[in-house]
Amino acid sequence: MLIHPPRNEACVDAFSLASGALADRWQRLSHLVRPVWTHSADSFHCNIRPIVLRMASDLQRRKVTVVFGAMDANDDGYLTESDFRALTARWVSLRGGDEELLSGVMMGWWATLQAIAGHDEVTVDNVLSIVDALPKTPEAVTDTAEAMFAAVDENHDDYISKSEYQTMIAAWLGHDGVTDFAALDSDGDGRLSREEFSQLWYEFWAGDNAEAAGTYVFGPV
Repeated sequence: MLIHPPRNEACVDAFSLASGALADRWQRLSHLVRPVWTHSADSFHCNIRPIVLRMASDLQRRKVTVVFGAMDANDDGYLTESDFRALTARWVSLRGGDEELLSGVMMGWWATLQAIAGHDEVTVDNVLSIVDALPKTPEAVTDTAEAMFAAVDENHDDYISKSEYQTMIAAWLGHDGVTDFAALDSDGDGRLSREEFSQLWYEFWAGDNAEAAGTYVFGPV
């Protein structure tokens, strides 16, 4: 049984922030899909299809594939709700608490991807269809970064320590991974501020620069 620590005011604020960002994300990303109507003998059906805006670069595909492959537990080429629930359980087991917050963040990711894909099996190309459009909607990335920061900041001191960061990597990848925290820590103070983390998150998901530190948020690509 998981024992939840007392939720102080900072924790409640963090949860509210994460929840608000997750609730708003679909609205911000809704322009990435279009309704497609099909007609059968006795009815019409509406399916949601992603709008592919451009081709993802090789670097972007490699970055996304690192995370996608780690999350695809049975290696079938799809992400499903069960993959996200497994990721949530793994993170909770590593953290030992904050199950409500962590579940809200991770299942919010699943809800967005499921809506974009229009079905219950998400491919790497479905994820890349979102990545392709993110440079035009940077607020969608920063909102997600705020929610993720709240989830990673275990002691709610408004910074992410090296150990807290490593817990996030272990949760997402299923192993400790190989990350250069010093290279991510732009001011060299041994921790990541909200601003630093948001920039790194943007560089990973929306960037296309092999020289950017955020390209290596989850390790080598």
